[in-house]
Amino acid sequence: MGVILDSTILIDVLNGDEAATAKIRELEAKNDGLFTTQINVFEIIQGVYCYGKGVDEELAAFHLLLEKIKILDLNYLSAYYSGKLAGELKKRGITIPQGDLLIAGIGISNNLNRVVTKNEKDFSKIPGIKVETY
Repeated sequence: MGVILDSTILIDVLNGDEAATAKIRELEAKNDGLFTTQINVFEIIQGVYCYGKGVDEELAAFHLLLEKIKILDLNYLSAYYSGKLAGELKKRGITIPQGDLLIAGIGISNNLNRVVTKNEKDFSKIPGIKVETY
């Protein structure tokens, strides 16, 4: 069993947020596999280069954090699930940011349906995804 760590928790851990760090420790204690996606890696690196004050230090801290997290790839199957989710939701009038749909599709294609995030608003609308906050 495992859980996808969304960008919000990764950013909060990097910023020293105690609740985010405690959530990671809780998941590790339960032996939950820690996963994130290529989409989240992109979002965080983009943020470091756009908003970071010490790019080299922030990237080093991020790479250190990633040592205990498996990064899941966007591939054909995950793109298929993401597109299916996007189409079905849009048909019902529900719009969700593309990045979140890609993250969900990657999770579903890897049999992971739990996402730890502060972005409950968007992820809670995605069928098959269980949101955990911190």
